[in-house]
Amino acid sequence: MYETSDLQEDFKELCEKEKNIEEQLNNVIDEVKNLEGNLIDLLNINENVYVLNNDTQQLTSILQNSSKLSNKINLQIQELDVARSRVSECQRRVQDLLDLQLCSEGVQNALKSDDYEEAAVHIHRFLAMDQHLLKQTADDMAQDCATVNQSLKLLRDAAAMLRNKISLHFKEAVSVTDIESVKRFFKLFPLLNMHEYGMENFSVFLRKMLKTTISEKLNLIKNNNSAKDKKNHIIFAEIITCLFEEIAQLISNHKALIETNYGVESLMTVVIALQKECDILNESILVEFKKQRDMNTRLHIVHELLKSGSSKTEYIEPKDIDTLLSEITIIHSRYKLYLRFIQSTVQEIVKDAELSKKSNKILADMESLIIKSDLSKQMQILISDYLLLERYYMEQSIKKAITMNSFEKDTLVSSMVDDIFFIVKKCIRRAYSSINIDAVCAIINNACTILETDVCNILRQQLRQGYSAGYLDLTQAYNVMIQGRLQQMDSEQTRVQFLLYLNNSDICGEYTKTLLSTLTDEIICSTKNEKAKLESCLSGFSSVTNAFHSVRDYGFQQIRNSVIKPRVVPWVDNFLTISHQLTFEEFSSYDANEPFIRSLIMNLESLLNEFKPRLTSTNYDSFILIIAEEVIAQLEKNILKTDFNRMGGLVLDKEIRTLTSYVSNATSWSIREKFSRLTQIALILNLEKVSEILEYWGSETCSFTWRLSPKEIKQFLSLRKDFKVDDVKKLKL
Repeated sequence: MYETSDLQEDFKELCEKEKNIEEQLNNVIDEVKNLEGNLIDLLNINENVYVLNNDTQQLTSILQNSSKLSNKINLQIQELDVARSRVSECQRRVQDLLDLQLCSEGVQNALKSDDYEEAAVHIHRFLAMDQHLLKQTADDMAQDCATVNQSLKLLRDAAAMLRNKISLHFKEAVSVTDIESVKRFFKLFPLLNMHEYGMENFSVFLRKMLKTTISEKLNLIKNNNSAKDKKNHIIFAEIITCLFEEIAQLISNHKALIETNYGVESLMTVVIALQKECDILNESILVEFKKQRDMNTRLHIVHELLKSGSSKTEYIEPKDIDTLLSEITIIHSRYKLYLRFIQSTVQEIVKDAELSKKSNKILADMESLIIKSDLSKQMQILISDYLLLERYYMEQSIKKAITMNSFEKDTLVSSMVDDIFFIVKKCIRRAYSSINIDAVCAIINNACTILETDVCNILRQQLRQGYSAGYLDLTQAYNVMIQGRLQQMDSEQTRVQFLLYLNNSDICGEYTKTLLSTLTDEIICSTKNEKAKLESCLSGFSSVTNAFHSVRDYGFQQIRNSVIKPRVVPWVDNFLTISHQLTFEEFSSYDANEPFIRSLIMNLESLLNEFKPRLTSTNYDSFILIIAEEVIAQLEKNILKTDFNRMGGLVLDKEIRTLTSYVSNATSWSIREKFSRLTQIALILNLEKVSEILEYWGSETCSFTWRLSPKEIKQFLSLRKDFKVDDVKKLKL
């Protein structure tokens, strides 16, 4: 027997199954509906496909018919093209037969009247004909072949005769330099298929013209020995310039003639021919140049002098090679301009459409020709010789400027500074005029080496002698009287000379900066590589500037030790003679008189007035800075030896403020930062109580950066005798 609970569970289970079955049934019904919709869509598509199939079959049929028709038309067109080409060929062959007779008659008439242009035109037309086809055409047209053969023979003989006559007349025109006749017959060679012959002989003619022009000028120099005349100090530069200009003129004048009759590529033949002649003529000019300028002897002497520096070797005055160096740079600059012209001419040639495939090869061949040419090699040797001579000129001129160094009264620097930098600028600018960036870089490197070593060493040697510490106070005046007036004068001369060389060091550094800026603006580079090379060389001037500043600093160290420190120490030591544990009455009296700070400022004023008229503005500011540093260092030492109370701290604060204000007003530089430690020391010694330091130390509201360490702060706080020692020790910073 089932119990009620079991029945209920079975019933519940059946209900759930029934529910699941209903859900499945509903899903099936939905799927059936979807399938019915898809079926309807398929039926519709089937109808469309049927219609599309019929349309496709119709279109295929139409295309097949069109294709057949197109093929028929294409065959007809091909047949027409063949027929047209045959007709054209027939017309051309017939025309050739007619032209053959006309050429035969025209040549005979032209030769009788010496009308070579007309004869050449007929021969050119004849040479363009296919003689085998002419005979075949005569056979096809049932004409008399004997007539054709006779015309062909006549024209062949006429062509040979015309070639001989034109060649003969061309040579006669060349021999007498009849330019118009040369051009006349030169234009006829291409009509006779004599392109190579015409270009070869025309190139020889141009080389002859070039050689004649330059040789006449060179012989004039040799015979008259005019190159040694001072008025003709650049005569060789002029003749080489003439050489390059003549080549450029010949190319420009005959460019159109060659391109029109021979084609643009033939112009390259002329360029190459003239370049070869240029090599020969340039060598002749340079040989005579070196001979009359005595180059080999000068180079040998200069080489020996630079190598050994021996005074036994014959000496050459720098001014004796000054004009020679200028002439060499002019020669090289004209050479560089000539190269640019040749390169631009070649580039114009290769731009022609017909030469586009060959352009890279032509450019490469031309570059190789220029680099390997004798002209290029000769100019490289010449610029190498120039660099050796220019180096010698710069070194010797600077040595002479140093040897002849002088100064006028009331001047701050000596003559050597302006002279040295004038020479350096002159040499660099002369190198730049050669249009050779390598030469410029070499001269810049030489200049940097000379300035950084020779000039700096001279300045340092003079400063190494030291600065005489004497000055005219009462004690010194007494010593002068004892030792005599002569010693006083020597001492004064030594001081003046020392300050002059100290100023020289400063001005040399400034001139070097100016020179760097000037050269950066003046020297123009044509490529990125040249610019990078130049910038690398110019960076050497920064090292030169640092070297001059180092010499100047060395001089100031001498002054610090011999002048500033001996004077400042006793002045600042007066601080120790005055008590800084003051009563209110003492404070009022001290505040009114300020004996220490007034005395110190008076002494500093006297010292500054002594040096101010003798120093450059930059050196004077440096002088003040060194004095300030020495005063600060000595005053800080003396403060550590002094006891303070609150009144004494107030006095110190006022003294430091007064001193800071005085020194700041005396210089154009910002110098208050140098007094930061003293100012902070005064602040510490001016506190009402120890704990007040915490309002400044580590506080976000503090407006300055501490220059004192916690240990130093406690050390200065301990100088306040009214502060308890334990309070200072317990202070946590």
